[in-house]
Amino acid sequence: MDVVPRKKYCCKYPGCNNWYYINTPEGFVNKHFFVFPKDPTQHQQWRNICKISSKNSDFFRICEDHFDESAFVNEKKDRLNFRAVPLVPTEPSDIHLLEDLPHPDQQSKIDEDPSSSALSEENMHTIKRNKYEVIAVREIVRLRDESLLIKPEDAKYPNLSVKLNDLPYAFTNDQRHYQAEGETPFTNFALARMLIAHNCITHVPSQKVFLVSSVSGESSSVVTLFPKEKCSCKSQKNCIHIKAVKLSIRIDDENTQNIKLNKIMRRKRGYKAGKKSTNVSIVKAADDSICAKQEGSNITLLIPTTNTFTEQNSQTSFL
Repeated sequence: MDVVPRKKYCCKYPGCNNWYYINTPEGFVNKHFFVFPKDPTQHQQWRNICKISSKNSDFFRICEDHFDESAFVNEKKDRLNFRAVPLVPTEPSDIHLLEDLPHPDQQSKIDEDPSSSALSEENMHTIKRNKYEVIAVREIVRLRDESLLIKPEDAKYPNLSVKLNDLPYAFTNDQRHYQAEGETPFTNFALARMLIAHNCITHVPSQKVFLVSSVSGESSSVVTLFPKEKCSCKSQKNCIHIKAVKLSIRIDDENTQNIKLNKIMRRKRGYKAGKKSTNVSIVKAADDSICAKQEGSNITLLIPTTNTFTEQNSQTSFL
């Protein structure tokens, strides 16, 4: 027995064609539809967004495609928040309008068919004029995108020039550098002293950093000493900016020698790990023994005797 469709749901959002019949699997659409709210204020907002002027909008519905993700209560998108409002429709752009127009190739096929009696000569000229209008509109849209480009002489480039005297600051990581114009070597210590002599170091207490500018004053680097020494220049190690800051506040580099610890390991089972020393055990002497010590070989022995155990023997240790 065929099920007779009783009601058809249509989305009232502008430009939406989603719909389905109730109790018919053929017309089922996997989307959720939501009835207009009963609250008068919110109901009026939905009508204004959908541009509906009729008052009989109590049973109108809007599909789930026109709500933001935050408007849904769950992931299934079958329940809305009580304050949910549909998205405001945007104005169609020129590209969307061009997509709705017929393609010029299809129009040319219509023009080339002279056997069509339904088209008069006036209508054919009208179609040709429309074809040229479509091409003109597409050219206007394409030129409108190209108008965003600027001329090379109008472009503003950042200051990316690097002087030759600044190359050791940026790219050289060696202890000894060479000037760009000659071959005279100089060290990081000499460069740091030169920055200090020209008053190129500035302390910024609010930011807890030091600003080290070049001798020419065109560029500057940011230096932090604590908790880790860092510099904003490209030098990865032996940075002259950090060296200059440390010299300016009298913090010299100290060569600390790391203590070489011996490797502690347990070679055999039953032996203690670590440094081996003489094992000394204190044993309570028997009543019939006396402790005697041989000074030559440093050997302590227990000698059985009939004498009683004295207080002096109880405090003696032996191997």
